[in-house]
Amino acid sequence: SVLSTYDSDMPFWISVLHPPRSGILVLCLFALVVNASLSFLFLFQIRNVLLNLTTNEFMNVKRYPHFWRGAIGADGQRKFSNPFDKGMIGMRWQRFVGSLKL
Repeated sequence: SVLSTYDSDMPFWISVLHPPRSGILVLCLFALVVNASLSFLFLFQIRNVLLNLTTNEFMNVKRYPHFWRGAIGADGQRKFSNPFDKGMIGMRWQRFVGSLKL
């Protein structure tokens, strides 16, 4: 317990950060940051797979005119449309069946 090792001559916050607990605390914080970053990256990649976009296309979507269909509407917004998206089933069909050459 932290309180059982508390030294009355030492401030409590120094006692908590005193080795070897400080190493464990730093390791836990590092693991938290890494896991949060990897979780974000994983979810971002899953989103791109479902939308059939590469990371480059996602980051530069406004530069590629083929992703925008029609003119600017009354609300001033263009409509996003991915011409390469065939839907979830169509993409799987193309990947696993459509690419087979008989």
